[in-house]
Amino acid sequence: MLASRPMHLVFALLASLYFYGVHPSSAQSKGAPTFESFEVTTQGNGVLTGEAIAGAEVELMNGAKLLGRAHASQNGRFRIVLAENLPPGEHHFVLRAIGEDGKSVTSTQTAIVVVPQNANETVLAIVDQPGRTRRFISQMPGSISDSKKYSNSLNIDCIAYEKGSLSVFGHGPQNMQIMVSLRDRRLRTEKIKADGSFLIIRPVSMMAGDHIIKIDLLDETAVTIGSVKLPFHIQSVSKPARQAYIDGKPVPSVIVQAGDTLSLIAQRFYGSASYAEYIFNVNRDHISQMHFINPGQILLMPPIERK
Repeated sequence: MLASRPMHLVFALLASLYFYGVHPSSAQSKGAPTFESFEVTTQGNGVLTGEAIAGAEVELMNGAKLLGRAHASQNGRFRIVLAENLPPGEHHFVLRAIGEDGKSVTSTQTAIVVVPQNANETVLAIVDQPGRTRRFISQMPGSISDSKKYSNSLNIDCIAYEKGSLSVFGHGPQNMQIMVSLRDRRLRTEKIKADGSFLIIRPVSMMAGDHIIKIDLLDETAVTIGSVKLPFHIQSVSKPARQAYIDGKPVPSVIVQAGDTLSLIAQRFYGSASYAEYIFNVNRDHISQMHFINPGQILLMPPIERK
């Protein structure tokens, strides 16, 4: 994240990602290459793995630019090491496989790789295919932040999706603006309230799967002074999807049901009622008393480091 601020919880929603990519008619042919994983080595090299027709030459393309190539093995697996390190920003890839007969086929999938400014932060890679569930092909991500002026100003507390609506809740410098985008599609801009909170709600169509939502912090002159990209997963569009965050990392949460107590929730979630006080301490920003919780409240449930 751009900041570490007190934790808060509220419903929030995300909108779907739309990727640019080449999807020619030949891409529907049998044997189109597919993405499997993307990672960055300690030396900074991007490494992509996938599957294609056995023996095919597979090329990784960013528009018309060739980023790397490899031959698929007899079991159809290939591994491409990018010839150059990717600069910070968003990169859009497709695969092209050339068979032994010289015919080529382009992937129906499009991958987007988001490289952070800070080399110590996680690279996000997601793959999209028409009619299929979007999924991350990088390791389980945290956030990617890009602060141009300062790094302690923006905190996203929760994102959720329900009944075709998007909401993003968080905190930032009062009277500045927050802009929510799906990649290059701006969804909504709102002014941060005097108490430092903001809630952005926007009707938008989404698909099940993994998504990345971008939140920009704008100053009084509408200049972007920082941004954060967060992962968000939708299991099913027919069910509410809610994700809480602590310091830019997704954390589990629960909705309080009628009859629940912190002890019952601790027993159910952590396997021991003794963790009730831990839940209270994590959520004390919106729980005023240890034994006073209401149905419908959302509680953060971070993993416990067991000894």
